[in-house]
Amino acid sequence: MNVYLAALECKLGNKRIIEQIQRDSGTISILGSYFSISRRNEKLYASLIPHFKDFVLDSGAFSFMNSERVNIDWDKYLEDYAAFIKANRVEKFFELDIDVITGYDKVKEYRIRLEGLTGRPSIPVWHRSRGYAEFIRLCEEYPYVAVGGIAIKHIRREEYKHFTRLIKEAHKRNCKIHALGFTNPSELRKYHFDSVDSSS
Repeated sequence: MNVYLAALECKLGNKRIIEQIQRDSGTISILGSYFSISRRNEKLYASLIPHFKDFVLDSGAFSFMNSERVNIDWDKYLEDYAAFIKANRVEKFFELDIDVITGYDKVKEYRIRLEGLTGRPSIPVWHRSRGYAEFIRLCEEYPYVAVGGIAIKHIRREEYKHFTRLIKEAHKRNCKIHALGFTNPSELRKYHFDSVDSSS
């Protein structure tokens, strides 16, 4: 299981952290949030990507939705996100999972555009509102899927038992599965995701 540390971009003002990443190159896996990166020192962050053991980029859509910005031009945001991915040769990146704002049909349209702009598949983020059949379809069409809604409690602790089935179905289809915002040590021993991340 690969464990990604999230929210590094919030600590880039700390020179010691930057020096440690450069010194210990190749030892830490990072999940970056494009929203936070684009608001801070994008060039500095991009220069650190080659030093990470592994890197996955989140669109930061959730952070963007919870910021004070009301009018969001999602088309421009998508283009900027894709440009960062391409410029920095990011191999793993999540779709814009903004179902609650645009509806899932628009998310699928954005997914196709993102993949067209970057020339590689994104990692779809399955939410329970999409339904179980859609989870299976995504696992059949993509080599990697993510489960979202854990950190924000859309999936409650008493529902974690269903992770076993999701993991089994993904692996049956040779699909890897990532749990967003899920690193409780006791739970990680129970549920064998391929990768997880957390800011804590």
